[in-house]
Amino acid sequence: MSAYRETKLHGTPGFPYIVYPGILPEHINGIPHHWHEEMEIIYVTVGMISVSVGNNEYALSVGDIVLVHPQTIHAIRQHNGDSAIYYNILFRLSMLENAADDTCREKYLEPIYNRRLLMPEYLTPEHPLHSQIEPIIRKLTTEPHYQRFHEELLIKARTFEMLHRILPFCEKADIASANEDIAYEKLKRPLLYLEEHYADNITVEAIAAQSNYSASHF
Repeated sequence: MSAYRETKLHGTPGFPYIVYPGILPEHINGIPHHWHEEMEIIYVTVGMISVSVGNNEYALSVGDIVLVHPQTIHAIRQHNGDSAIYYNILFRLSMLENAADDTCREKYLEPIYNRRLLMPEYLTPEHPLHSQIEPIIRKLTTEPHYQRFHEELLIKARTFEMLHRILPFCEKADIASANEDIAYEKLKRPLLYLEEHYADNITVEAIAAQSNYSASHF
């Protein structure tokens, strides 16, 4: 897992929030598999991109949104060689905490962070949540930030509103989801093994041993 952890500081220590614009392939060809402590929102404005989140693969077109839980492996790449423009909004949920005994932290932020509350991942314009949060996302991605005094208050307010809209669509994690998360955790070490031994003759037995599965089960 540590091999895929992104340690870059997003925003500042006092205000861990940032918006990254992305242009494929002019800026980069894609973002490889990684995870970080921040929640991430991916929003496409031009063209199409491919996004993987955990075990799921999505082809995002204009207006589509993906919500990525903290600590979840994900990646972005070109879709069939298409050009695209998209935005990444990253922020730590701790940015919204007030104190150790904060009710919002206990009821909403920690369950999202720990995946006890599961956000819908993929939102097309037809999804009922889409129309509620896309206007907020557009404001966050198009308005200049840190250029006006008290801008951070507005960003926090909009982020709170967005989570307020998202929460009614969250589902409590069930046993199947929990088992899927455990299975995906098991795949992190084999992914690291592949990265370190890609030039070797890798056997099923060798890579299965990285996740403590039998070869047949793996």
